[in-house]
Amino acid sequence: MKIAALGVTALLTGCATVSSVATLAPGVYTVSVQDVSTWGSPSQVIDRAAEEADDYCGKQGKTASLVNTVNSGRRGILPLQNTIVFRCEMPRAVANP
Repeated sequence: MKIAALGVTALLTGCATVSSVATLAPGVYTVSVQDVSTWGSPSQVIDRAAEEADDYCGKQGKTASLVNTVNSGRRGILPLQNTIVFRCEMPRAVANP
């Protein structure tokens, strides 16, 4: 079952590679996504990096808060890459109306 799920994930993400989340400083993390396909878009690469940050923080019961993002590449010419720097923060309480 896991192999089938991996196959579906590969189809949905195209030829994207995702780095492991790395610690830059206490409480500050980074993750990079690179898409070498010719059909990927910059927004898809950014979204994929944000998903990784959300997943990482979600495992701690927190939400990802973007600190910085760096984009590079050009679709069909150079691989698209997005690197984000983020913090994991406690979710903010929602006021009752």
